Amino acid sequence: RGAVGMVYQIEYQNIQYAMKISNKKSTKEYEIAEKMKNYINEHSLLDVKIMNMFNIQGFILSRPVGKLMDENQLCQKKYITQIFKQLTIGHKLGLVHRDIRIYNLILFNDEDVYLIDWDSSTYNGFNGEYEGSFLTASTSVLAEYELTRGKQVSAYYADDCLSIIYMLLLFNCTKEEKIKLKKLARDSSAGMLIVEREEVLQRYPKEAIDCLYEIEQKRASLINIDDLHNQSFPQICNKQLDMIEPDEYNEIDETNCEDLPCATRYTYFDGLWTRLDGNDAIKCLNTWNDQCRQNNISLSHYCIDPYSRDMGCLPIKYAADTYVHCLGATNEQYHCQEKYPLDYDKRFKCWNSSICISPLQLCDCHVDCPFEDDENDLLCRWGKNQCHPDILLTMTEIIQRIRFYTIQWSHYCDKVRWALDLKEIPYELINYNPFGKTKGLERAPKTMPKLMPMIEDPNNKDDNQFHYDSTPILLYLDTQYSQSSTSLFPSSSEERQQVIDTCLHLDSTLGLYARHIAYAQILTESPSVLSLVLREKYPWANNPYDIRSRLFIPVIAAFIIAQYQVHRIREEQIKEKTEQILLDIGDQLRRNDYLVGKQFSAADLTFCSLVKLLIRAPCFYDDRRFQIIFDYHERIRRNYDVAYPNIDNDLEKNIDKHRIQVKINAKTSDLNPNVMCT
Repeated sequence: RGAVGMVYQIEYQNIQYAMKISNKKSTKEYEIAEKMKNYINEHSLLDVKIMNMFNIQGFILSRPVGKLMDENQLCQKKYITQIFKQLTIGHKLGLVHRDIRIYNLILFNDEDVYLIDWDSSTYNGFNGEYEGSFLTASTSVLAEYELTRGKQVSAYYADDCLSIIYMLLLFNCTKEEKIKLKKLARDSSAGMLIVEREEVLQRYPKEAIDCLYEIEQKRASLINIDDLHNQSFPQICNKQLDMIEPDEYNEIDETNCEDLPCATRYTYFDGLWTRLDGNDAIKCLNTWNDQCRQNNISLSHYCIDPYSRDMGCLPIKYAADTYVHCLGATNEQYHCQEKYPLDYDKRFKCWNSSICISPLQLCDCHVDCPFEDDENDLLCRWGKNQCHPDILLTMTEIIQRIRFYTIQWSHYCDKVRWALDLKEIPYELINYNPFGKTKGLERAPKTMPKLMPMIEDPNNKDDNQFHYDSTPILLYLDTQYSQSSTSLFPSSSEERQQVIDTCLHLDSTLGLYARHIAYAQILTESPSVLSLVLREKYPWANNPYDIRSRLFIPVIAAFIIAQYQVHRIREEQIKEKTEQILLDIGDQLRRNDYLVGKQFSAADLTFCSLVKLLIRAPCFYDDRRFQIIFDYHERIRRNYDVAYPNIDNDLEKNIDKHRIQVKINAKTSDLNPNVMCT
């Protein structure tokens, strides 16, 4: 049963056929099939198979009679290749299918797949009422549907290629996500479908999603069929094992890559192997392979012999020969790719083991491999025997990096960043995606709040490696890394408690007030500045000509206003409360150089992190009453923040550029951005 008809299996003259009963013109698909068959015969394309269709006494019959493709079979490379070949014929004839989805794929004898239902097809460049699929439709199609209620929706060859990619990427949805997406598709909720689908896509490699967005943006101009289809393959055969599960033939999306146009501009010199033997990476600069080229040893990979410990160059013919010639199985990278398809850093295979680890775990004085080859003397300049408490190594050499999940525009996150830098604790910065999934947070407790600073400390061998909220994180760092030369909390129990109380009080008052004021300032000046927040995850957000940017930036602005109650500033007297806090702190600073005691502490760090947002609110920054506050902020940053003077994040820098550009465009010097004072 389909959306507009039903298909029956019948027998005619002892031959099995499928017969479709539909309220659409029944001969359209038959006529298209005849044209495709003629094209195949004229060009001798013997390897392309299409559904055979027959007009018998006015009834349209088709064969072979197969079965609907199962989702678990979808990602086999041979099937995707067959679909693209059939689609190419339709495109060569000027047709856009518009209804590519798993329910229009028929599998025969588990060998051949047929793309059916060309009833919804139209010509390239069409603009009119939409009759195609929703779930796998291109984002541009969905956005046009949302804006015109389906009356003016364009169609291009690229939309079909995008539908295939979306069909493959959405295959790995959870059951709950599939139910939600299918319901939105059934309800024709195109706008919400875009938002929900974008969240699912964020779990995939950025390179694959960038390819998707690039095709989306150029869809109208991609009219060369061969180039278009080649551009649609980067995440198929891109050595990242996007499909993960092998099929019954032990095939994954990286099997038989030589049959597809895998060597694209997306795969050369990107630090990963496209081909099993790594011949696409062999000429990469700034790698160990430089050693081989400098010695005129071409077509070789740099290698450490696991037996002799000799370092040299392994000829490419020995790469991917199923025998481990190099320490870490660097010549047989598919081992780790298959076991950890989405953990791209785990590419060092432990000796005589199936365990793969990250290069960051090499030489960290912590044995991760059963035979200790990750702490091998050849790899580690101090050797495994010198990893002893009595050996004086710097902190950055003996601990693993903390994973710091940050929101780039958050002043609370700036507070944690400052503390990590000040205590010289090595960390990895991971940008938290508030509109989708963030890699790594699947390990976090489900009950942990997300819209606040979070760290994951792999050096903490207790069960709880996750910590959240800025002041508790500072307390944890000061206790866990007490060997640091810088302490954020005084040794005196009385002053220590005073610092803690001050931090918590500022977090719950000034921190919230400053955020309300800053967001109101930014959103009132121009909601489009939100594109600066979204562009890292959604490239279309920074393109004012992209339909998605025009459609969803105002929606997200409204969400932020509601989420943080920005609109309640006057009602809750937030401006007046903030002024009083600054006046009280100012009086205190006229008597003391620091907020608590006679030395710098977490209290000073906290206040300066939170008040920094008000620098971009002229109502406060230009008020002479608060000059002492901003002078103090400058002094503390200059003396204690190692990032000074580069303390502005990219968002803040771009907001400043935005204001300058607005002034230039307005051709006036009296532009008043001081919305909080009016």
